[in-house]
Amino acid sequence: MKKIFVLIILLIVYQASANAQFIRGYGFKVGISVTKQNHQWQHLEELQGDRLTFPKSLIGLNLGIFIEILDLPYLSIPIEMNYIQRGWSGINNYYAHTFNIALLVKPRIPVNGFNPYLLIGPQFDFVIDPTFKFSQYQKENYTGLILGIGSEFKIWELKILTELNYDFYLDVLYQSRFLKVTSQTLSLRIGLMF
Repeated sequence: MKKIFVLIILLIVYQASANAQFIRGYGFKVGISVTKQNHQWQHLEELQGDRLTFPKSLIGLNLGIFIEILDLPYLSIPIEMNYIQRGWSGINNYYAHTFNIALLVKPRIPVNGFNPYLLIGPQFDFVIDPTFKFSQYQKENYTGLILGIGSEFKIWELKILTELNYDFYLDVLYQSRFLKVTSQTLSLRIGLMF
């Protein structure tokens, strides 16, 4: 599945570069992400004496590059590649470094140089290197959805982007007889588009 998705993105980018007017812009985004893991405990009567953990949110980095294709007046399609620090906070901070690919739809409303927009689409995460030995990330990759709002505006001749994105995995991070772990992330980013 992930190979097919990467191949589709490469074909779209190749076609877009072959036809320059098809590209609306490209650039980079930086920001912070706050990841929250939900621990759903089951069969608690069998865990008498065991300590149950409820992790806190973890703040991490969010860095990425993007290309926007399909330059229509009110719609474009951003393709993003991001590095996102995810994980959870307990006694220590436990980071999972992820490489994220997102294929989004971006409807926007131009209003006198200020363009508010929405973002929605699938994401695919590849866990690069969790920094904790007992990893709650049972697989190497996860699928999810991104929902976001943002705005484009110009300062001098620079096109600035600001975004607030919420993403969640459709997959379960970890599941045993006693525990089910899911994850969601809120990201605040700023970027430049050329």
